[in-house]
Amino acid sequence: IDRTGSLSPGEWAGGCSVFFRGSTEDCVRAVFAILDQDSSKSLTQVELKEYLKPYIKAMIPESASALQPMLIKVATERIFKDMDKDNSHEISADEMIAWSKEGHNIIDELASLIDAEVYKLWMENERTNSKRNRGVDPQGQQWRSGQ
Repeated sequence: IDRTGSLSPGEWAGGCSVFFRGSTEDCVRAVFAILDQDSSKSLTQVELKEYLKPYIKAMIPESASALQPMLIKVATERIFKDMDKDNSHEISADEMIAWSKEGHNIIDELASLIDAEVYKLWMENERTNSKRNRGVDPQGQQWRSGQ
């Protein structure tokens, strides 16, 4: 995906999750083992971000690549918080499995988050442009003639 010629752990885990033939639980455990780079039996936000990055890069067109860092940050924070049921600031394999069994999956969660965030940015841009077209600066101050 990133054209480096090698797979990152996130890309490898993403491929594993797509092509794995076992149960959902077995698949999540396999993905978890790949992402748990320090073998701590838990995932940090950094490790989860590594998993989400390739998906987000694949879901965002090249022309919108400037949005990727913000979308990666927001998606990682929200999905991590949703998975971290015990608020330990780590995700266990059991928490990731429970999240999946609740009907969540990475692709749908990312699609929803990306749609919501991009729409929010679009709306903010529309409000700014609308104010500018009415002669109001983006902070809401009326422009005086001659300025």
